[in-house]
Amino acid sequence: MKATRDPIELLKSEHNAALEYVDRMELAASELNTPRHSEALETLRQGLDYLEREVRAHSKLEEEVLYPVLGRHVPKQIIESLLDEHKDLWWKM
Repeated sequence: MKATRDPIELLKSEHNAALEYVDRMELAASELNTPRHSEALETLRQGLDYLEREVRAHSKLEEEVLYPVLGRHVPKQIIESLLDEHKDLWWKM
């Protein structure tokens, strides 16, 4: 029988994974004008692919599942702020 994973722990784990990708991408961006530029470009490509695929899915889960439940316990402005952060993130991407 498969153990059920704590959904909050899953979301935290996904946040941490995304931050690791962003850190690697930041380092890669600093290496674009070095002999490692090919590897840096590949790291950036992989990072953007990850963000586009995994972070979008993560955000959708937050918006469709977490935020409605959270919205029953916190002021509406907090949820609006979280949604604005997602919109800002996708605009930047």
